[in-house]
Amino acid sequence: SRRNPDYWSGTIPWIGIQDAKRAHGGWISDTTQKVTPAGVANSSTRVLPSRTVCLSRTASVGYVVIMGQEMATSQDFANWVCGPDLDPEFLQFALLAEGRDLLKFASGAVHQTIYYPELKALRICHPSVERQRALVSELKQVRAESEDLHRSFESKLGLAVDLRQSL
Repeated sequence: SRRNPDYWSGTIPWIGIQDAKRAHGGWISDTTQKVTPAGVANSSTRVLPSRTVCLSRTASVGYVVIMGQEMATSQDFANWVCGPDLDPEFLQFALLAEGRDLLKFASGAVHQTIYYPELKALRICHPSVERQRALVSELKQVRAESEDLHRSFESKLGLAVDLRQSL
């Protein structure tokens, strides 16, 4: 309950939608809000281990982050603690690849929500963990190159605007 001040301003990072939006596609190491042990004990949340993959499933469906330390989340998230056969970053890339298609699993009149039965039915085919890690490495390289190209494009676009104004 947000009405109980004993539950808030603690030391346990608590991932909210804005935190996930800010860190989307990456790792999250800190959060805007923190809860107390009493807040955890008196709610349905639990503290999850580092490397837990979190997917926002309500209202803002599709933000994917990986916890960089032990954290808790609101009920707006589905969380996966990966076993030894599934690399968290591979799972994150798989969920990111779904993009807006995740909304196919959502329903709701007021706002779209992916309910737990749909999430529990989710299956991901994956190669060996060694191959997963190799693919993650390749995908990170492609993402870095894409970000470099985007920055270069933005710079050149700014120069083109400046040139047009000077002409």
